[in-house]
Amino acid sequence: HAVGPRWKSSEKEKCVLLLKQAVRESLRLAASQNHRSIAIPAISSGIFGFPLKECAHSIVTAIKETLQESPGSGSLNQIDLVDFKEDTVQALSRALNETFRDGSSPSRGRSSPSNSETGNHPKQRRTDHQGITTSEGLTITLHQKAIEDATTDVVVNSVARDLKLDKGLVSKALLQKAGPGLQEELVAQGQGRTITEGCVLKTKGYRLACSYVLHAVLPGWAQGKKSEDKNLGEIIEECLTITEQHFLTSITIPAVGTGNLGFPKPLVAKLMFDEVFKFSQRKKPAALQEVHFVLHPSDTDCIKAFTNELNSRLGIERSGFTVSKPVLENSQQGQASSEYISTTAPRVHEMQIGSVKFQVAHGDITQETTDVIVNISNATFNLKEGVSKAILEGAGPAVEAECAQLALQPHDNLICTQGGNLKCKNIIHLVASNDIKAQISKTLMECEQQQFTSVAFPAIGTGKAARDPAAVADGMIDAIVEYAGKSSAPAVTTIKIIIFQPHLENVFYTSMQKKGGAASKSSGSFHKLVLSKVAGFFGFNKPTTEAKPVLLLESTVKPAIFQICGDSRKNVEKAGSWIRDLILKNQHETTVSDEWISSFGEREYEKLRELQTKLRVVIKPGAATSSPSLCISGVTRDVLSASLEIQQVIKRVRKAQEEQSKADLLSNLVEWQYEDNGRYRTFDNLTSMHIELALQNKSMQDVTIMDKRYRVDPAQQLATDDQGKSINIKRISKTEDNSPMALPEEWADMQQKRVLAVELNPAMKEYQDVQQMFSKTCPSFTIEKIERIQNPYYWKAYQIKKLEMDAKNGTTNNEKRLFHGTASSSLTLINNSGFNRSYAGFHGKMVARSSL
Repeated sequence: HAVGPRWKSSEKEKCVLLLKQAVRESLRLAASQNHRSIAIPAISSGIFGFPLKECAHSIVTAIKETLQESPGSGSLNQIDLVDFKEDTVQALSRALNETFRDGSSPSRGRSSPSNSETGNHPKQRRTDHQGITTSEGLTITLHQKAIEDATTDVVVNSVARDLKLDKGLVSKALLQKAGPGLQEELVAQGQGRTITEGCVLKTKGYRLACSYVLHAVLPGWAQGKKSEDKNLGEIIEECLTITEQHFLTSITIPAVGTGNLGFPKPLVAKLMFDEVFKFSQRKKPAALQEVHFVLHPSDTDCIKAFTNELNSRLGIERSGFTVSKPVLENSQQGQASSEYISTTAPRVHEMQIGSVKFQVAHGDITQETTDVIVNISNATFNLKEGVSKAILEGAGPAVEAECAQLALQPHDNLICTQGGNLKCKNIIHLVASNDIKAQISKTLMECEQQQFTSVAFPAIGTGKAARDPAAVADGMIDAIVEYAGKSSAPAVTTIKIIIFQPHLENVFYTSMQKKGGAASKSSGSFHKLVLSKVAGFFGFNKPTTEAKPVLLLESTVKPAIFQICGDSRKNVEKAGSWIRDLILKNQHETTVSDEWISSFGEREYEKLRELQTKLRVVIKPGAATSSPSLCISGVTRDVLSASLEIQQVIKRVRKAQEEQSKADLLSNLVEWQYEDNGRYRTFDNLTSMHIELALQNKSMQDVTIMDKRYRVDPAQQLATDDQGKSINIKRISKTEDNSPMALPEEWADMQQKRVLAVELNPAMKEYQDVQQMFSKTCPSFTIEKIERIQNPYYWKAYQIKKLEMDAKNGTTNNEKRLFHGTASSSLTLINNSGFNRSYAGFHGKMVARSSL
């Protein structure tokens, strides 16, 4: 347990000395205990305020000095520099490169197999972030995501000579998110210029997260006859040069030219890596630190080409670069560990299980571009029902003929055909079986033998076979987890389950959550960012997160860097101290607390992410033990703006849910129906409520019926469209002739209020009955007061439900009284909008705060 110093700019030398002493003493203590390895975090860089750069440099320098004092002695032979934050890992990486730039090795004792001196580079697994660093310190990383989500300073876009952004996929995506200003500025930049192939025009990023977009006019591929690859290389070099000239630190480049322009993807992958390495060697950039190659997740060929190119470079024995690789520690061999589940795109849930990327996605399996898709068929492989019919008809007659031919040969209930007219390369056809888990395992083993790298399954048996969807999901995912755990380098690295029926999505997502937790628990694995083996290999991965990924809000704020030059160290430090004080004076943090935050959905969290980007604030969930809250930090004026917008979001959520709650309540009392070809169909609860209110207010109400707008006259019970055509509607009352609907006689006058809280007198029988019930199980508590909550809407709804249950059970003994604990701040919501389990929360067991 090392005690790091608190940073004081006026005592910089003393702070550095104390930090180095803490590191050196830690290394000596580990060696004295005959330990072979030690992990050291960025000590004092957190709440102790030690500047990150000085902290990283001090730690690495202390390590070097300690190793130089006793070279080759002691048991310690591995030092890991560890942190969860990517910027901290990068700072440690840069400090390591600078400190050991003279070629001295930081390792001593026995070398690990992953040491670069052995030449045994670890096999790279496909992840979201793979990379390599040049000898000059320029980092190149691969990212699988949409180009419009890039957060670097600069994003590169390809554009035609007419400068129209509504043509290519990349341009369209950027334009849609950035807004029309992007197109307008690009046209203005091109005015008065001759736009030829090779031109690069710069615009602002507008609503994109980047500062600038570089629009490059690319040549088309002409089979290499016109030196177009050379022109493409020059364009990439110019984009890198512009980024460096503007003192920007990062740039994102898509797989330029691989779309409509027709450049071969392996050629572009090699060319882009070559150009960045050449630029780094020639220009030795001082500002530019990161180059991101962004590949769309659906472009598997591009991902494969770039990954192969990266792996080929990692396999070359070459000094002067470091590798970014994921590090996964398992306490047990042969068991897969799983990451948290993330939503990478609308209706796409993804998790990492060992080396396998597993996805559950809504879609059409006939449109999948995986190496192979799976078809569940009959014994003769000619089933023309459900998914099998769609697959065979989409694949075409040639595949049907191939199935017929292979069905006559020995096949063990499995055959593999070509993909035909489909986008996949092959189709595996299985004879339907009751053992779904065995079918999945059998298919994956076939993929392993055929060396397929990706496979897509349907939700087997959930159609006409009418299998239990939860059992199907569990069986399929169990088989996938077992497959991923059998090998650290399986042939299949991407496994998908494609859901066609929307209601099955939640079933499979729930199973993913269960299996994800079980897999990580069984293996005892955990993920962390490791700057490992100071000889040169670095690892990046995502930290363990909360169970609700929607609560994880990434900070989009990038640090501003001040470079201070002066005639003396004292003046430089004085200037630095003044800047820090100025920044702190303008910093503010506030917390927004509200019960309705717990009702936020993906739409609301997307709004919060937009606020972070737009206002450059950090928004994160509040403490888990308090009522739902959001903590906002940043510049004072931006924090205030964000707080006001969040209050508006809360207001909208509250209004929407309260309205839905009222509509659901009213549906127990009355509903409205419309005529459709002689039959009456029920409006949804919200629409019924709006019509009912219009009836009470003697007004009209606009509604949508079968995607068509109608104007409803509730009094006349008619709905009329824009062409004057009318259909009948009718009101169904559910409370007429129901005597239990009468309000209790003991209720006080409602005073024309919707909800009324009436405090009971201790002398009243009603008070004494409640007191007696409560005291049976909680005799040691003191009752401060008892209130009767009078809400006629909920009373009537309750009575209707009670009548239904009495009729169903054939008895009237269907009622029990329970006491529920909750926070006092929830009472108004409960009284007005009803009670549900979400109000229990932290206070669920605190009976002393209970309300009836």
